[in-house]
Amino acid sequence: LAKNANVPVAVNTRHGNVTDEINAEIAAGDYDLIVMGSQFSSHTLRKLYIPNVTADIAESCTKPILTVRCPADS
Repeated sequence: LAKNANVPVAVNTRHGNVTDEINAEIAAGDYDLIVMGSQFSSHTLRKLYIPNVTADIAESCTKPILTVRCPADS
């Protein structure tokens, strides 16, 4: 969708601690806005054993963050 709207995008695969890897990407990149969220995060058992990554990044990041949440009826 982003490419179709002429928005530059890239997909990066990383290995390691999720929060550390996202913080490293933010530090290395020249980003104006960080967008985070998952359409699956509120509908799985994952929320019981994985910390709230978006909240952790928001606490440590100096860039603006847009958090996207999936609608309750999705």
